[in-house]
Amino acid sequence: MNSKEQYARVLQVRELYKKEVEEKYGPMGPEVSKELLLDVVQNFTGYDVEVLGVSWSPGLVKSRLERNDKNKTAEIVHSSELNTCWRNFVVAKEIAHLIFDQQGESCVSSAGDAIKMIEGLLSESMLNSLPEPIDSAVTSERAMVIGAAELVFPFEHACDYQQRMKDGKLSSYEVAKIFRIPKVYIERLTQDDVISTWRKLRTHCAS
Repeated sequence: MNSKEQYARVLQVRELYKKEVEEKYGPMGPEVSKELLLDVVQNFTGYDVEVLGVSWSPGLVKSRLERNDKNKTAEIVHSSELNTCWRNFVVAKEIAHLIFDQQGESCVSSAGDAIKMIEGLLSESMLNSLPEPIDSAVTSERAMVIGAAELVFPFEHACDYQQRMKDGKLSSYEVAKIFRIPKVYIERLTQDDVISTWRKLRTHCAS
């Protein structure tokens, strides 16, 4: 499976989630229902998924995905020391690993590392390599960051809230509270250069 196909799988899960929300609750709000998203992911991948918080220091490894392909089960394990925003982000990233059909372990040690991952993924050089399979650990982790973004702060929202922030209607902190994901993540994903390149990524994967 090449990276274009992998990315398309994440977009497909997001659309399935949106459909489920609208059928059950009406118009979809910004914050993601983790329970409903997990239901959609389980139906899409065929894996029974459990999310567990464990007591370990959130240093180099904040979360990991443990899969049993024989039994079609998966555990997403995260540090119980993480705040709600970071927990939502790393769990979404491990969900992206499962959707991408890959084993995964998060190595985000700081907000700065998260920004580097986002910048690496949304660079022109990365876009040029999109038709290739995601096979290196570094490239895979960068792909998981954008996969997580599509699940919890998708492109349409990024564009919408970027304009609201530019108009002075909302701060990045207020947007982070709305979506319950890290403020640094909101700030980088709403930069003009990232929005421009992200749009190219969407167009590339839709072609």
